[in-house]
Amino acid sequence: MTRLRFGLVAAFALFGAMLPGLLSAQVPLPGDLALARPARNLPPAAAFWAGAWGGDAWDGVLAHMLIVESAETADRISVVYAVGENAKLGIKPAWTRHAGQIVDGALIVKLSDNAEARYWPTPDGRVFGRYQGRGGIVSFIVLDRIRHDLAAVQEAAAKKPAPLWEPLSVALHLPGQEGRVLLKGSLYKQRSNRPAPTVVYSHGSSDNVARKTVLRPEAMARFLIGQGWTVAAPMRRGRGQSEGQHMEPSDRSISSERQLKAALQDLDATIGALRRRPDVDAKRILVMGQSRGGFLSVMYAADKHERVAGVVNFAGGWWAQNLDRGFHLKRFEQAGKNARVPMLWLYGANDHYYDAQHVRRNHQAFVEAGGKAELVMIERVQGSGHALIQHPALWEGPLASYLGALANR
Repeated sequence: MTRLRFGLVAAFALFGAMLPGLLSAQVPLPGDLALARPARNLPPAAAFWAGAWGGDAWDGVLAHMLIVESAETADRISVVYAVGENAKLGIKPAWTRHAGQIVDGALIVKLSDNAEARYWPTPDGRVFGRYQGRGGIVSFIVLDRIRHDLAAVQEAAAKKPAPLWEPLSVALHLPGQEGRVLLKGSLYKQRSNRPAPTVVYSHGSSDNVARKTVLRPEAMARFLIGQGWTVAAPMRRGRGQSEGQHMEPSDRSISSERQLKAALQDLDATIGALRRRPDVDAKRILVMGQSRGGFLSVMYAADKHERVAGVVNFAGGWWAQNLDRGFHLKRFEQAGKNARVPMLWLYGANDHYYDAQHVRRNHQAFVEAGGKAELVMIERVQGSGHALIQHPALWEGPLASYLGALANR
């Protein structure tokens, strides 16, 4: 049986981009696959798992199906674990059989090479999966139930997973010649009849990525869906498929204040549109972002605190530390005077843009001015701390705790 390898999945999630053409159109299944009904005396929490789950890919790049062939007791679950092909990751299609068990409502499957997959029911009736492999690599997935029928399972296995997102389009009205421009993005929805709490995720602004590249937080979106959140991932003007002038050039031909003002306008237009949607809980909107997106999220919450319930800032900043010229300290101090919501700041101590002293100084200025932010400084991030968001094992604990505290407010 081909060994299953996931160590490179995070590399393709570098900027959260869904890479076209990576997914196999087929997940292999055993020729003798069987689907037994759960034992009659099996508790409902265990019986829930009987059957097949699929339709998605680990971090959006590796197709996967989970089949529970039989469930006799909570400790005797027969599982088929299958993945499709991803040539660029060096992964070939394969399936393996394993004994699973139900612990506290979660289905746990021990795989080869000390890897493990865990699955939980989501609030909207799907299944959230977490894979952990060698080296602490963590990936996420959201699976749909497949009809309890061998033909339906085989048909699902032959299909390429559909994107988890749907297009998001927001009209931004600007004065002067530009008039109206359309901001484009992606929306990862909860499947619920009730308005869902919603995260608005703001991207960074690296010159290493083509401006027309559409950035999508595939791993993060799956993690948040598993926590019960809808996720909106807009792209600011001039980036991805969004119209308008690119307002964040690295040559400073547009001043820092004008760049930030434009980004705040884009984010505010997106949040305004989301608040009008019947499937969004307008009282529970959280802003989150990476790098410039993290800095933007803090500044937005200070400027429009009545519109947001919380902020998560991943390695936030606008310019690299050596180009800062006091902009960060000034803006964080101003934001601290106006911010009202609790925030979570996540930084790597070995960030090549912002060293730990720089981060702590900005955090201190923010808190002393009146802001509420828990700073989590993570000491060892592989490569650079600025890439912290690529390493879910380092942030999933603090982020889950923060989201849980928000839910109980």
